[in-house]
Amino acid sequence: MIFFDAEELMEETFLRLAYKKPKYSGKSSFRTWLYAIARNLAIDYLRKRKRAAAVSSEEMYDVPSEQNIEEDYLLEERKAIIHKLMRKLKDEYRQVICLIYIEGFSNSETAQIMHKNNRQITNLLYQAKKALRSELEKEGITYAGL
Repeated sequence: MIFFDAEELMEETFLRLAYKKPKYSGKSSFRTWLYAIARNLAIDYLRKRKRAAAVSSEEMYDVPSEQNIEEDYLLEERKAIIHKLMRKLKDEYRQVICLIYIEGFSNSETAQIMHKNNRQITNLLYQAKKALRSELEKEGITYAGL
């Protein structure tokens, strides 16, 4: 179900781009600008829905058919735990972590997307990592990357 919502938002992003033709100022990369449009649509969508999405175990775990099933399972388990703990973070913390570490945007691109300056992003990222580390510790998990 979550996949279909994301797919609809992606379609809406490109429909907005094609039909409403928002102005591209060139101050940022096209990718950053397009991502900002998609982010704003997603925020609007979430505000409208205001629901907690229940994810079935079938959606969370995709057991691979490779030889090392146990290692893949443990990796997926860690991802699921981190994903669950990320939902406990403030929206801005979750966004900055996703934009930088998952989507691969730079701090300056993230600043443009989130309508903040570079220093704010640096501070926000520090606080987000600190909050995630705290949530991991509550679960008894130590993570060297944070």
